Formats: sequence, C-alpha cells, structure tokens
Amino acid sequence: MTLIHYFLKRRLFYRMDQPDQLVLNQPGRRMTEVFFPQEYFHVGLPVLLEALTALGAGEAVELENAWSILERKKDKQGRIPLEGSLPGNKAYLPRERIGKPSKWGTLYAYLAWWNRSGFPIS
Repeated sequence: MTLIHYFLKRRLFYRMDQPDQLVLNQPGRRMTEVFFPQEYFHVGLPVLLEALTALGAGEAVELENAWSILERKKDKQGRIPLEGSLPGNKAYLPRERIGKPSKWGTLYAYLAWWNRSGFPIS
C-alpha cells in the first residue's frame, strides 16, 4: 500500500534527504515524543505506531528504531510519560501533566504493541 510505504521509507519520522534527522526536531513537538490530546499537526509516537500496526505494517524492518524508542519510554510499571500537550486553555479533556504517566499515551502504546504481536495485557 502506497500510504504505508510513504511512512516506512522515512522509518516513520526521519527526513528522506537526511535519514538520521527527524522531520520535526523541536523539543516538545518531536514525533518521537508522546502527546495528548492529539492535534492534526502534532501526532506522537504511540499514535503513529498504532496506526501503522492497525494497517498490518507493525513488523516492518523500518519501524525497528521506532519500537525501540517507544520501549525505552516505559517506566517501571509499563506506563508511558507525557512529553507534550496543547498550549494554553485549548485542552478539551482533563489535563495530564508533562513528565507524569499518561493514560492516553499508554493506551495508544499498548494498542500498538497489541496490534503488532497480540501479546496479552496483564
């Protein structure tokens, strides 16, 4: 599928002309970070991986680095900390705190892991 290959060629979030550089490399806006709520222009790693695994591309070699980055984000309890959020008063859901475990970030990370391999949730 062309759409999947578009993201796989970039290993999800890297530039085509500079394969070791992130497409967006501003702190608090990197696609390798965890954000909630989602914005159409500000989507983080768990949601990107969840989308590609839902489309059947979770085991693609090009995603190995992305899976590794997500795995390193887990705390000792397996939760994923929030790394960014909407600025100001634009949030339409209860605010989670940056640096603290994110219910939504963790949910999307586990959806991605589940879609990838179907591992049991304990």
